[in-house]
Amino acid sequence: MDFIKENNASFVEATWKLVNELEDIFTSMDTENPKPKMDKPDNNALVKLYNACKDYDIGAADEAMALIDAYQYENDDGLADWIRKNMDMMNLKDIAEKLSYLDK
Repeated sequence: MDFIKENNASFVEATWKLVNELEDIFTSMDTENPKPKMDKPDNNALVKLYNACKDYDIGAADEAMALIDAYQYENDDGLADWIRKNMDMMNLKDIAEKLSYLDK
C-alpha cells in the first residue's frame, strides 16, 4: 500500500500525459487524412449493426461499425457518434433498441 501511495500521483500524471499525446496524434491524423463525407450512415451498414447487436454478435458488430466509421457524416443528427460511444461501452442492447426501426 505504501508503494501505491508513493507512486500513484506520478503514475496518474504519466497516464494523462499519454492520453493527451494520443489525442493529439489522432487529431492530426484526422486533419491530414480526412474521412470521406456522407450525408448519413448507409442503411445496409446500420441494418448489419442492428442485427449484430440484436444477436449479441460482437465480431459482426465490429465489422458493421468499421463500415460506419469509414465516413464523416454531415446530417445524421449525431447518430454515428452516439453509436460509436455505445459500441465502446458494449451497449449492444441500447444500440439494437435505437436501431429497431430498421427491423423489417
